Amino acid sequence: MLTSSGQAAITAALFVLAGSGDKIVSTASIYGGTRILFGRSFKRMGIDVDYVWDLYSDAEWDAAITPETKAIYAETLPNPLNDITDLRKVSEVAKRHNLPLIVDNTVGTPALVLTGQLGADIIVHSTTKFMTGHGTAVGGAVVDMGTYDWANSKRSYPLIQTAPAGKRTQIERFGNRAYASAVREAVVNDIGFAVSPLTGFLIHQGLETLSLRMQRNTESSLEIARWLEEQPEVTAVAYAGLESNPYHSLALRDYPRGTGSVFGVEIKHGKKGVRELVNNLTLWSHMTGIGDTRSMVIHPRTSTHMSFDEETNERLGISEGLLRLSVGLETTADLIKDFRTGLDAVAKIG
Repeated sequence: MLTSSGQAAITAALFVLAGSGDKIVSTASIYGGTRILFGRSFKRMGIDVDYVWDLYSDAEWDAAITPETKAIYAETLPNPLNDITDLRKVSEVAKRHNLPLIVDNTVGTPALVLTGQLGADIIVHSTTKFMTGHGTAVGGAVVDMGTYDWANSKRSYPLIQTAPAGKRTQIERFGNRAYASAVREAVVNDIGFAVSPLTGFLIHQGLETLSLRMQRNTESSLEIARWLEEQPEVTAVAYAGLESNPYHSLALRDYPRGTGSVFGVEIKHGKKGVRELVNNLTLWSHMTGIGDTRSMVIHPRTSTHMSFDEETNERLGISEGLLRLSVGLETTADLIKDFRTGLDAVAKIG
């Protein structure tokens, strides 16, 4: 189901399952904009979202999940720290609690990871990013894998399982496509999340080169990340493809084609260092987007995560010196040369 944006895709995917008084449980490391969506619009609609910080703690999961919980939400390659979610583990939790697992695979894309094979029942994408690839068409997608048994679920999903007198339920009408149909009829149709024909065409055009672009992005990202590790003005590189990264073994297991091109870099001198670096870049664009043909940088603490309190940002690892990179299709050597120019400015800070 195509939608008008990535946020629309997330909203449609969850609104069909949860209403006022219901809950969603999410892994803690997710895109900042999604956290804002959950904490503002979802909360206003009476839907609470609780976060699990240690996804290997069964006790934490069990404490978070209640009879009112309607789904578990996660991301494949969380933005901006590339701290890979172990979806096999989260899927085990979802099955143990008889819950559908919804996974945002915007950063990974199907070119790098087939999320359904790792246990996702429903997948959402912001097609604005890598799928379209050129930053000119805003869109989203909800993908129903048809794997969750809505008919025999112990949890209540009225829009899928029930129908007015004399009418058939979505399950009776569409079988294992019941969820996708409910998203289309009960949310996208009602709220107006549909895409325009031109947007649909642009998304389709971008998909034709997705695998090639992701291969190039990922190869370039790994080379840049390895180079950044060696620079004296860089204190840390959060890229799971690096052998030194704590998520590297998980990356080798679940991401044999690479871990994408969105990751974080810690710069010396905090916000001051980041400002000097960004102000001296010419090839890298200073923009909030990701997944474009152009390489981009942004300072999360003063952009995507600026509305969060200090404690939350600290727990998420969003420091004053963190810079988020989204590597595009420019020549890798040119990107490194431009970044070195920015780091030279950092090196001059007294």
